[in-house]
Amino acid sequence: MLALNLSGTNFTDASQAPGGTNIPVVQLQSLANEQVINVPLDSNYGISSSSVTTLPPTGLVQGYALLTMLVNGYPSISQLVSYNVAAQTISNFPATRTLGLTASPYTLPATTSSGLTVTYSVVSGPATVVGNTLTLSGTGTVVLLATQSGNGTYAPFSSTETITVKSGFNFWMGAYSVSDSSSTGIPQNDGVNNGLKYLFNINPSQPMSAADRGALPHGGPQPIGPDTYLTLAYRRNISATDVAVEVQTCTDLVNWVTVTPDIGPAPIGTDGSTGDPIIQAGVKCTNIPKMFIRLKITVP
Repeated sequence: MLALNLSGTNFTDASQAPGGTNIPVVQLQSLANEQVINVPLDSNYGISSSSVTTLPPTGLVQGYALLTMLVNGYPSISQLVSYNVAAQTISNFPATRTLGLTASPYTLPATTSSGLTVTYSVVSGPATVVGNTLTLSGTGTVVLLATQSGNGTYAPFSSTETITVKSGFNFWMGAYSVSDSSSTGIPQNDGVNNGLKYLFNINPSQPMSAADRGALPHGGPQPIGPDTYLTLAYRRNISATDVAVEVQTCTDLVNWVTVTPDIGPAPIGTDGSTGDPIIQAGVKCTNIPKMFIRLKITVP
């Protein structure tokens, strides 16, 4: 028997008359090639006063068909049905998800049980999608629609996902439980605020270790050839792409000026504990009796 998804459809006008003189007929017309199959129904084929649940094999092409119930040769009711079309499911497309803005562009990982390609579209929110690449343009809520149109073997489906987009800093801080989660908060009372710990990828929920302190900017004069450079090196969180870092110098610890470094900023190694790059920046200080250097950090 071939099951049709008609449970609950009312066919009260299609009941059989005594003596079999009023045997209903199901007519199936394929939407793929307009092939028409007429199937007389009796109790052996699952007809009742409330629904049609099964049909015998008909040879109809697999796909969608218009089912029409005929009684005494006259149409009683019609319904679009999927004729031997399997359902398909979607994976890696949860109802809700949280992403950091710095995750953009984000490759959408959804797959189907049929192996057919998922098509995405943005219903609302600060984002665009091309193919399976989602580009986020701001924080807020993005509603994403995933569809698969089906084929002769699989039925179509659609599903929506609500994505909460947070700033890179807020997304990063969401992994930690602290008394003050603002960028200027110093929950460990160690003089290093959360914004700086975000840039240097230091856990803000626990006291800093010696390795953590080694991730903070450090350096000094460095001779290179005939010149001397005042340098700083620091660990930079590879995910903190939204943080602006400026190199500043002065000679009196008062009048700081943003400068273009003569060295870097550029990677000089990789941190063994986090995998983040070690960045170095330097400013030429040859024949300058006194110079100070610092980083100006702006966390959005």
